[in-house]
Amino acid sequence: MTDEEDQVPIDPTSGRRADWTMDLLREIREQAVDPSYAAVTQAETRAAQAERRHDQDDHGKPAPHTQENGSTVSGPAALDRRRRRRLHVGTIAVLLIAGLGLGTAWRTTALQQPVTAAERGDLVRRVEAAQAHQADQQRQISELEGEVHRMRVRAGTWSAAADHQSKHADAAAVSRVSGPGVKITVDDSKASSEEGRLTDTDLRRVVNGLWGSGAEAIAINDRRLSSKTAIRTAGSAITVNYASISAPYVIKVIGPAQTLPGQFAQTDGGTILQYHSDNFRVRYQMETLDAVTLPESHNVSVSYSEPR
Repeated sequence: MTDEEDQVPIDPTSGRRADWTMDLLREIREQAVDPSYAAVTQAETRAAQAERRHDQDDHGKPAPHTQENGSTVSGPAALDRRRRRRLHVGTIAVLLIAGLGLGTAWRTTALQQPVTAAERGDLVRRVEAAQAHQADQQRQISELEGEVHRMRVRAGTWSAAADHQSKHADAAAVSRVSGPGVKITVDDSKASSEEGRLTDTDLRRVVNGLWGSGAEAIAINDRRLSSKTAIRTAGSAITVNYASISAPYVIKVIGPAQTLPGQFAQTDGGTILQYHSDNFRVRYQMETLDAVTLPESHNVSVSYSEPR
């Protein structure tokens, strides 16, 4: 008998070795037809032996276990009972902890539910109020846009009418006007020859050239011109609207001051002035002005037709 076998305790109740059940396990293992089952059995046997040796090392010998009839049990049976008891105690502890956690969570949720419902209701009311305010603001915006559109239409109508009236008034010379433009000063030559003096034809060509260059209003020696103005010669004098004028002739023009001089120089009126200046010493000068004021014409008559 080996030392290991001498150390195995004897069960006092049955008079058998404490590991007599191991013989039964070995017999079952040897007679098993499934090799995998035999391997599992061997592993379980080795684990039981290792645990038993561990308990013996810690306590010196297996702790006896008292049965209900007062007898004590030691060895593997006692170890198995202790393991089951630990397992039961651990299971109960886990269940108690889980139950306590679930109860706490349920109570917290139950307490927070009324607050959450109240907050949700308040949030819904705020959203509805904001939506109503937005709808009201959108309605006001639509009304204001419509009013702005109507005002623009009225303003456009008034502006068009005012522009139409202003243009016709300027052409008819019935109103005083101001604006940027140019001033042309033309004087006869100091020589006494007829070629050095401007005629009514020369002035008409100059005026027509200015109208063609973009002039909006013209006056000669403060005599406002219109579409019906007559420039003629009466004896030795030139008349504008049947009023005599004399040299020097100051021609004031309202129009595009930046482009009008260049365009006028290419017209028949600009050419004739330059010709007289170069050949007969007629004095001719043009300057641009930021502000030119022309008086209204006092010789404007209104013509209209009547049904027969």
